[in-house]
Amino acid sequence: MIISASQLDRQHEALLSLLKKLLELQIEIVKLKGSTKLCNSQNLIEMMILIPEATVAPIIGGKGKQIKSFMDESGAEIVVN
Repeated sequence: MIISASQLDRQHEALLSLLKKLLELQIEIVKLKGSTKLCNSQNLIEMMILIPEATVAPIIGGKGKQIKSFMDESGAEIVVN
């Protein structure tokens, strides 16, 4: 999926709407106890987010500090390839 808009605030709104819908689906999956093909073997939705190459270093941070902070705050596992 590519989110493209002429204005940054519209891209922001589209991304927030998408993430909100994914969260709603995750909650529904938990309620259904994973009886759907939308999730992996742990009953979780996995996402792959492609980001512009120029933003990789700031998101990872020096020695991985920023990405580790994201994981610590959210409890999510983030894999960077």
